[in-house]
Amino acid sequence: MDASTSRPAAYRVARAVAWFLASLLIFGLTCELIVRNMRPNPKFQIVRDTYTRHRLYEVEGIPIWKDADTEPRWNTACVAANPEARPLLVYGSSILYGAGLKAEEAFTSALQRHFGTTRCVMNFAQQGSSMQTKYARALETLPKYPGSDILMEIWHGDRSEYVMLGNSAFGLRDIRVDKAGYPDPFRVPAPLNGLLFRSSRTYEYAALAMSTPAFKDRMEDHVLPRLDAILEMAVKYDSTLSLVFAVPLQENPMPLAAETPGYAAIIAWADAHAVPWSGLGELLADQDVLDIRMDPCCHFNAHGQSIIAERVVPFLRDATATP
Repeated sequence: MDASTSRPAAYRVARAVAWFLASLLIFGLTCELIVRNMRPNPKFQIVRDTYTRHRLYEVEGIPIWKDADTEPRWNTACVAANPEARPLLVYGSSILYGAGLKAEEAFTSALQRHFGTTRCVMNFAQQGSSMQTKYARALETLPKYPGSDILMEIWHGDRSEYVMLGNSAFGLRDIRVDKAGYPDPFRVPAPLNGLLFRSSRTYEYAALAMSTPAFKDRMEDHVLPRLDAILEMAVKYDSTLSLVFAVPLQENPMPLAAETPGYAAIIAWADAHAVPWSGLGELLADQDVLDIRMDPCCHFNAHGQSIIAERVVPFLRDATATP
């Protein structure tokens, strides 16, 4: 073959490679646009620092967040206006936060209306929280409000452990990760895996979708060490601690905390430490789940939130020995 025939052949090969790479690039960009706009759920909690919606920061290396709907629930104005009022600090997940509801529809707002100026109800619950992030929020807030009563929600999502990867927090659960902590189902070399995960939502989604979330350890392994630390803080800051157990809202009647898998060891801990507790199933035993739930998972509608507030009042009265 002479040079005159080899040049067209080389040109055809180069053109085919160029078309392939261009098609690959177009496909990748199309996938990226689809994933960024459709935001498919890979079954892991993800909190992104979007600057306008969420603001992520860390407390002792634990990522926590707040958003435009968070601070109205904190109710700091009540403390400023009523310095003699005893604060009630609520820590929880989206259940006690009142996901999908306005701040004034959350049970803590109904509690505030009940107590008037005698108490300040501060809702530090946050959507997506686990026991890890509840503990971090308590580290951040409890020292500011000594002499408080603490109401801590317990829920199955408390097993999640959040890590910061890039500018987002991921609640990863027993999956394969590389040396830097990034999900690695494809066994890509760590530096490249981290770069692709941070840079491409398509790669991020694929890596998370191909990682199977599983709770291989016991719930109490995540909850009890942090409850020990929170109880120690409560004593240090002359505060009380009470627990409320959330339950699924899939059936009538609601399940009782004492009969819910995963809760037995935590209830035993509470009894051993004289920490008062109740379950939402116990407090709402006479309610029709369909009337008070927002979804079958665990979230309450506005009516359900108001009933929780009504039933929590006598529990708090007995638990905290305050009116």
